[in-house]
Amino acid sequence: MSLSALLREYQPALKTGLAVDPVSAAYLTKASGKRPVGVRAPSSGFGPQTFDLIRKAGFLYDSSLLAADEPYEIVSNGQPSGVIELPISEVDNDYVYYGETANGSLPSPDAVFEIYKAEFDLAFQERTIFILTQHPHVGGRRSRIVQLDRLITYIKSKRDVWFATMERVAQYVKQTGS
Repeated sequence: MSLSALLREYQPALKTGLAVDPVSAAYLTKASGKRPVGVRAPSSGFGPQTFDLIRKAGFLYDSSLLAADEPYEIVSNGQPSGVIELPISEVDNDYVYYGETANGSLPSPDAVFEIYKAEFDLAFQERTIFILTQHPHVGGRRSRIVQLDRLITYIKSKRDVWFATMERVAQYVKQTGS
């Protein structure tokens, strides 16, 4: 489990240099019985101290950065950090297509399905990670859920696909160095 949505509600903390809202972390720990092990900065927004605060908080992974197509260990000041980056992509984010800033630019769930399918197919061909970012209030609408179900069914039809939590992926990357 990672801190993400609850961080959005705690934007003032980012201005004071806090990267992690302790109230959100405590709430998620109580609700799930497990401490969050990863973080995603709201809107992928990193400040100058954000990464050091993530590392000091003891997170296993971050999933905020957009600069790669495969997971990697973050190097900070020339040194391995112990924090795994599970990069996301705006292309695989429902908010880009359906969110308030999309202005109806791509309202067809069928078209979004084709984009996600193409992204998955290339990740599968490259034998790397495919992280789909979905927001319940955005992609959770009826017609969009039907296409999401169709995508999951398609992905499950492929051999050698691993559905895993981000925690499990980060542990695997850390253990194997890949």
